[in-house]
Amino acid sequence: MDLLRDALPVSAQHILIVIQNLLVFGFGLFLLRYGINFVALGAGKTSPSTFFMISHPRMAMPIGGTLLMLQSAVMAGRSYLAFLDHRGKPPGPVAKDQVTDT
Repeated sequence: MDLLRDALPVSAQHILIVIQNLLVFGFGLFLLRYGINFVALGAGKTSPSTFFMISHPRMAMPIGGTLLMLQSAVMAGRSYLAFLDHRGKPPGPVAKDQVTDT
């Protein structure tokens, strides 16, 4: 996706990043919704070998989905605001020893 994004004009790059983060948000919503059902399947049950509650490790799925939704919403919002401001390149990972203007 980086090759496609870099070939686009700056305003289109911001729109592409917003679309990508909306898709990630949808996946996080999927994890949250079905993760809650997955946790409910193990509610009140313990593992036969360790006697830990089965629902506790399964909570990673809805919690991870929630954190993923939060991060993607923030990144989409940042890119949308940068699109409105028309300020430079969209936020992205910086390569080692790369000089940036920020």
